[in-house]
Amino acid sequence: MSTTTRAATRAATGRAARADGESLEEWLDSYHMTLARARVAWVRRVGTPVSVLGPVSVDRRGRHIFRAAFSGYQGADFTGHTSCGRHIVLEAKHHGGDGSWDCGISPDGRAAEGGALDDRQWSELVRAHGQGCLAMVILRAWGSCWALDVEAILGHVRRVQRRTIQPGEIATIGRRLRGVEWWPA
Repeated sequence: MSTTTRAATRAATGRAARADGESLEEWLDSYHMTLARARVAWVRRVGTPVSVLGPVSVDRRGRHIFRAAFSGYQGADFTGHTSCGRHIVLEAKHHGGDGSWDCGISPDGRAAEGGALDDRQWSELVRAHGQGCLAMVILRAWGSCWALDVEAILGHVRRVQRRTIQPGEIATIGRRLRGVEWWPA
């Protein structure tokens, strides 16, 4: 396979993975609207920080357009609170393969390079969990969605001494969800 073909394949795989992740986040947005209508919880998606570069203009369809650049790093994907005031922090992840999911958390409890959870996401989840908040990873993998809390992930990687979760292990680590319905947690 040529270098150009490999690069094109890698780019197409990246676009597909991004689209899968975005569809999971949209599904969660819809579910979170349902929770808000029921007055159970208010959860919103956290945007990646950007800086506007130059003037803002309006196109023919009335949309505001501008050049922008990423100006910071995003932590977890969703934040909010329950109706009784408990803070919520959620990270959405999609795994499209049949094999193991590399959560990226080493047995020492730190986020490692190249895994699904980066250091900023994991640090926010751990801090929130340590303060008594509801902190979970919503993982879409192996034909289902799963809720994984911080302690379950840490317990697993320490027990097996690797940062991957295999398909046959997920049911002992996470809670299978109906769709993306993680409430009640």
